[in-house]
Amino acid sequence: MRRSILLSLRSLRPRLPDLGTGRPLVLRSRRSRAIGAVSLLVGGVSLAAVSAGAAVLDGEEPAADASGARSGSRSDATASEPVFPDPAPRAGSRSAVGELSGSAGRSTSGAAEQSGTAAAVEPVYPAHDGERIDAERIRDFLADRDSPLAAHAGTFVAAGIAHDVDPRVVVGIAIAESNGGERLPADSHNAWGWSGDGPHGLAAWGSWEESIHDYTELLGARYDTDDLSVDFAQTYCPPNWRWWHDTVTWAVAQI
Repeated sequence: MRRSILLSLRSLRPRLPDLGTGRPLVLRSRRSRAIGAVSLLVGGVSLAAVSAGAAVLDGEEPAADASGARSGSRSDATASEPVFPDPAPRAGSRSAVGELSGSAGRSTSGAAEQSGTAAAVEPVYPAHDGERIDAERIRDFLADRDSPLAAHAGTFVAAGIAHDVDPRVVVGIAIAESNGGERLPADSHNAWGWSGDGPHGLAAWGSWEESIHDYTELLGARYDTDDLSVDFAQTYCPPNWRWWHDTVTWAVAQI
């Protein structure tokens, strides 16, 4: 086998030029001839590589080409190494674009939630003592007493804002005069004992919404609802002003 390989090399020697210099390639040592033969047999190495490898193994420096680069140098080998692209992201992986899109989606969703919350917020009456009176506070107070007025808590706040009257005072007077709308002339919707042309000399309205708005306007036009003074109580309910005053101020404090 070895002898046949050497014979093959001898037959090929005149036809193997040195690609760097144009001189015939001479495989001088036994080791270089063996490498060249194996390379030719497997067909995986070019003639230029065989020539350069044989020269290096025989102790000779590869010849320089016209550009100054040496055949078989490390720089050539590095330059010829394949460059593999980065692997594509796996399905389901979170890319930077996905992160930004998700953030934008969350921001848009958060803005929509805030907008919906703002639209659902009930009106608030800013009282003179710094309290912010909303329908929930009035509703809770009246519902604890099984008052039929609890269902109209929002109307108390809206009327107070419209006429600049503390809705707590309107509710407190209703507690003192009719136990929160439980004791009053039938179909009068008058929970405050306000005088008028109706039954028993009292005013009458067609609905709770109408009576709450009208009464709040009348009360604000005649009284300073920010000052629940003794004079206020004595003018509104002369016969039993002290009890009346204590009841109304208690209700305002509870709300």
